[in-house]
Amino acid sequence: MKNKINYDVDLLLKKAFRSSETPDARLIQKVKQELIMKEEPTLKKQTIRRSFSAVAVIAAIMLITTTAFAAWHFLKPEDVAEKLGDHDLSEAFNSNAAMSINNPPVTSG
Repeated sequence: MKNKINYDVDLLLKKAFRSSETPDARLIQKVKQELIMKEEPTLKKQTIRRSFSAVAVIAAIMLITTTAFAAWHFLKPEDVAEKLGDHDLSEAFNSNAAMSINNPPVTSG
């Protein structure tokens, strides 16, 4: 009995999908317009959110790189060590035995 019911449902579905009837062109246009009207505000919101996210990411990257460049360019190693509270390291950077690896060695010639 169960198989017969499933078979009947399958036949009904096949008949429904084989139908050659098509809706009126005005109905199709009306449905399309309604879908467009519903989807348009959602698309605008997504575009605004995406552009805001992109601007926020770019601003964060610029802030980080600018800060890193400023720290590298304006702070001496002993200043950084002092700000971090490592007085021994700061003194080591200030000593005459300290060698800067960012500058080439000076040779007399």
